[in-house]
Amino acid sequence: MCIRDRHVTASKDHRISLRATIDAGMPLEIVASRYHPVEVSENRGRYTVSLAGNDVPLDHDFELLWRPVASSVPRAMVFRETIAGQPHYLLMVLPPDAEKHAGLTMPRELIFIVDTSGSMHGASIAQAKQALTRAIDDLGPGDRFNIVEFNSSARALYHQSVAADAVNLAHARRFVNGLEANGGTEMRPALRLALDAPGAEAYLRQIVFITDGSVGNEDELYAMIETRLGNARLFTVGIGSAPNSWFMRKAAELGRGTFVVISALLEVGEKMERLFDKLGSPQVTNISVSWPGGAVTEAYPEIVPDLYLGEPVTVRARASAPFQPGSDVRVSGDSPGGAWSRDLPLARDDEHPGIGALWA
Repeated sequence: MCIRDRHVTASKDHRISLRATIDAGMPLEIVASRYHPVEVSENRGRYTVSLAGNDVPLDHDFELLWRPVASSVPRAMVFRETIAGQPHYLLMVLPPDAEKHAGLTMPRELIFIVDTSGSMHGASIAQAKQALTRAIDDLGPGDRFNIVEFNSSARALYHQSVAADAVNLAHARRFVNGLEANGGTEMRPALRLALDAPGAEAYLRQIVFITDGSVGNEDELYAMIETRLGNARLFTVGIGSAPNSWFMRKAAELGRGTFVVISALLEVGEKMERLFDKLGSPQVTNISVSWPGGAVTEAYPEIVPDLYLGEPVTVRARASAPFQPGSDVRVSGDSPGGAWSRDLPLARDDEHPGIGALWA
């Protein structure tokens, strides 16, 4: 993690003193400042950081870095803020460290949906084709895949997903290379083809939707995702200089996925590599959060996304009243090694201002 305090104007006459408290909910391996000497002390899991010396000239950015102690398994923690008698909670699930995790993987079925409508003409279709080629190259020998293209109508490369072997991948690359942008934008048939296709048993289905999001029937598409998604995950990739970010972000949220924006060809490699590194390493899926009884709990997001390497999952919640002493919240899900769960005590003495900001 990193916090940076930027001072634009440097002056020897202006000095600063700084004190920060880190409550990460877990032991930290490193607490350091890149550019300034700091003093660090720890008390009951909280780390206090201050600049060495009474006052320091405002002549450089201050950057505070910290890293948790490495773990080979997912970790979970909960923080609380009480506002007007109502407890607000931040639940955080951290993935294991990339170097220490068990290395087990889930078999995956990837369905790529690519927009080839007229609004994608020019740079957008070039970006989409490059992104899709990058995705195909990332498929592993144990994966299955299919490609759906759409404009005024939709068509799938295969009737159903096929093995990611050399013959099928070569066929897919030729298919992608021949894509052209023309016609209207009818997303509904393409989504239906992907969502209603027969699933590959025991495979984690990941749908990657590459489009500029130029649609006007967002509510209809949201309803389709909610009712037809099933156990699939939906990831949206926004192409072009002005994608429909609201639609694509909301669609990914409903689909337990994430939204990526690619606005220039030079970004395709980096952003698609980051996305597919993530998709290839799910750590906990089907995450559910069980709050204790005795109070009405409102949580966001309602549909909890999966946990991937390098990216924590957070859930914010507000309870109508304090829970009974000794109450726990349980977070559980499926990992490559089997069922995973943690019980987290809610009775904490410390308060963390800012957690309730979602309900401001």
